[in-house]
Amino acid sequence: MQPDATDDTRARLDTKSNRIWMLVSLAMASGGITLVVLGLRRDWGFVAVFWSSVLSVLGLGWVVGLLKGGGTAVAACPHCGAHMTFSHIASARTEQCESCGQWSAGTERMEPLAADHVAGLPVFSAPVPEHEVRWPTNDSGMQRCPVCDGPSVRGIELQASSVLGSAFAALSPISIQRVESMRVPGCREHDDGVMLDMDEDDRGVVLLFRSWRYFNDFVALNAEPPEDTMRSQVQPLTEFLQDNRRPVDLRAPETCPMHACPVLTTMGWVSRMDLLPSGDWMDDAARNPVCLELGHHVDKPRRGNHDHQRVAWCPQCEAGMAQLQAARHGT
Repeated sequence: MQPDATDDTRARLDTKSNRIWMLVSLAMASGGITLVVLGLRRDWGFVAVFWSSVLSVLGLGWVVGLLKGGGTAVAACPHCGAHMTFSHIASARTEQCESCGQWSAGTERMEPLAADHVAGLPVFSAPVPEHEVRWPTNDSGMQRCPVCDGPSVRGIELQASSVLGSAFAALSPISIQRVESMRVPGCREHDDGVMLDMDEDDRGVVLLFRSWRYFNDFVALNAEPPEDTMRSQVQPLTEFLQDNRRPVDLRAPETCPMHACPVLTTMGWVSRMDLLPSGDWMDDAARNPVCLELGHHVDKPRRGNHDHQRVAWCPQCEAGMAQLQAARHGT
């Protein structure tokens, strides 16, 4: 029977689970030590002794962790009363209930989050929006620090790597590791308010926040725009250059050399790959000199590494590219 929200929210040690984990840890430690001794006496070789040492260290580490942190503990969720399980009973924690999805924090007792709660580590997760990321600002229009809400005075470069790619990278100098990067705001004192990470499927990218208030403001500010938002964000290149005098990756004329019409800009996805383009792509680019196939670049491609940037394009070139592709596929 599931407890209700009126149950005691004090944290209690799960003695049964801790007893099992202690026995497993002691068995690993003693078994590893025994194998190390036998391996040294009988000359089993470096590999056998090495992995036996790893086994013993892991076992001893778990024993120390159980003794120092108190082991596994449980507490009732202050929102719905369901049991929440966590480690290190004596440590401050911020936990999300698997039953109701609500957050709570505490040490000896779990309580609903205060409006100004800041977790010790980034735990509040939000997917990176498909559109241009908007960061919360103060009354003066300056971006806020994700920890203290003070004005941001610098940008912090974050990176996230896929778990599968990292595993391959550890085994081979050539890997298929996927790396994502993003620049986030920060003040002079705080550089750990945001963390970039991959989601559970290793496909999407998520941002993790320490501040509960900042997390909620970020989610509200970056609510998914309508489907036609990308198209409505187009602007003349000259207007964009007035406010962005040194665009990083913009390499386009202000007027299309073929159609003599203004070049526009919008947010899109630009590939990081520097591979030689195909012959068809080069032929199409020659006929349409200012075109990034906008329809393809508005939505993030499923494969490859891409940066979310403002891209320049000519509407006539894009129409010409679409016609060439339709003719090539016989549609």
